[in-house]
Amino acid sequence: MVDWQAILSKHRAGMWRAVYRLLRNYDDALECCQDALLDAHQFTLKSTVADWGPFLITLGTRRAIDRLRKQFTHRNSELSLEVVSEPVNDVGGPVQCAEAKELFDRLRQMVSELPNKQAEAFWLTCIEGFSIDEISDLL
Repeated sequence: MVDWQAILSKHRAGMWRAVYRLLRNYDDALECCQDALLDAHQFTLKSTVADWGPFLITLGTRRAIDRLRKQFTHRNSELSLEVVSEPVNDVGGPVQCAEAKELFDRLRQMVSELPNKQAEAFWLTCIEGFSIDEISDLL
């Protein structure tokens, strides 16, 4: 039997960070994490998991990329000021914050346009810092 309490206490934060970095929306990230945990539960009914950390991050990343695809296909090209959140980072002044946010938004949009496996591999390598060997085991 799977000890979900131990797994979540050890790996939940890593999955949350990966998903939230992609989505930048608390509610969307929470929903993706919950869906990923449901996917993990379904998987454990048929197989065993060798390494829970990368497994949960991969499931969460897949869910987040799917959500991004839906957002970018249904989003208008212009956003009203009410929808755009304030930057919450230490990049520098307002101009640098705006540039960094715009760059990250474009990166998320481009990742959402890649095929599933390429998007996952790119995100896990470049953003999450997994090694090529770890990603090949995951994918």
